[in-house]
Amino acid sequence: MRRTPLLSIFLLIAAAVPSWASAGGFVYPFDKIAATSCKWNSWSTLGDDCKIDLPKITGAEYSKFEKNQLYRRVYSVLYGATYDYGWDTGYGSHGGVDIATSDGTPVRSIGDGTVAYASWATGWGNVVAVKHTLTDGAVIYSNYAHLSKISVKKGQAVLAADNVGEVGNTGNSYGNHLHFQIDVTDQAHPYYYSTCAKGMDPMSVVNKGLCRDWLSRNTIDPIAFLESGKVAIPGVADSTVIEAVRNKPTERPDRTSMKTRAEIQEEEIQEFLKKNSISIGLSENGTNVMAGGTVWASVTSGDSRGKATRGNFPELGLDIVFDTKGLSVFPQKIVALDGGRRDFKITGIKPGVYEIAFKMGQTVIARRTVVVLSATDAKTTATAEIRAPGTLFLGEDKNLLVVMKTKYGTPLLDSKFDGRYKLSLLKGKAKFCNVSFGSKTACRSENLVEELEFSYADTYR
Repeated sequence: MRRTPLLSIFLLIAAAVPSWASAGGFVYPFDKIAATSCKWNSWSTLGDDCKIDLPKITGAEYSKFEKNQLYRRVYSVLYGATYDYGWDTGYGSHGGVDIATSDGTPVRSIGDGTVAYASWATGWGNVVAVKHTLTDGAVIYSNYAHLSKISVKKGQAVLAADNVGEVGNTGNSYGNHLHFQIDVTDQAHPYYYSTCAKGMDPMSVVNKGLCRDWLSRNTIDPIAFLESGKVAIPGVADSTVIEAVRNKPTERPDRTSMKTRAEIQEEEIQEFLKKNSISIGLSENGTNVMAGGTVWASVTSGDSRGKATRGNFPELGLDIVFDTKGLSVFPQKIVALDGGRRDFKITGIKPGVYEIAFKMGQTVIARRTVVVLSATDAKTTATAEIRAPGTLFLGEDKNLLVVMKTKYGTPLLDSKFDGRYKLSLLKGKAKFCNVSFGSKTACRSENLVEELEFSYADTYR
């Protein structure tokens, strides 16, 4: 008779335990991530419809998920893969797994442990490293790099699933993601080939698959570790798990049928551009800048409903391509946006006409002309354009605009040009008056002249 209520109580307790709770077991570094179509916006701006459970690579059997678009976009670079393909395990020497999601996505400790490091690290940006002691005394270190925020301090005790930081794009990073790595030796964390690859370009080291012996000696595949089965059970994981993961046969997939990361990135760019617009704050008629001078402009982005992109562009960012002999532009790549906007600076170097192209992947978003003027160019009017309203009838008043232009054909806006000029009709008869300053909404008879003389001082600016 007493067993029934005891069984009922047990079932109620089990139902109340969250799916990720482990009480000493290991978990993935995320509970939820941003849906791939929403990851350009910061985590704090996302609704529930834009948050999904982190997909798991069951059994670390990568070949089963290689052609799955969601998995390829979430797990951008696997352990032991190259940056060129991302999923070509066994060809490269990437020391962890890169997981892409929105800026600000909460990152959690994979297990109970003590924070061994929580600070900035060259190349890695903001890093948290957690020391975990297994049942037989063996030690591993879980590493979380490129964070936008660190939420713990060195020496602090953490439990499995405790928040240790937020996803970011700090250090040598291109796009918001978490570099998640497990070290099995106690050196600098995250472990890197400081001896084997000293002085070498990290991208080349990974893409050429260099230092793989050092990789297997000092790290293990973090997904294979979490998918080993034993580690999710409290009080079971020991050094045999490390050896089992280390001895797991490495898959070397056929790369001839595998999409490259560049192809995956291009797909994401086209998806982004279908849902979002990008505007360039430079005149389509050309922009002037003095040689040695600077102008500021902006890039803005938002969706079809007018909602600003509050986060990032796709991983490759927006490249600003220009002739370095005549111009200097900073930054040359725009990734992060603040409230849907990012300002950039153009500095003139050599007088002339130059084109700036704004590219995202293979797509040219816009082209703009920038004219670098010498001091003489800025003062000299080569031509003028009269923008008239069309037919003018007898007794009718209409406004027309006179635009003074440089020898390059761009408007002389905000440039104190020299000389005096006259405006008159070549054919027909009409009278003019100057309303540049807006002081008169209509011209009185005493202000009307058949030939209007003016200088820079008489113009609107």
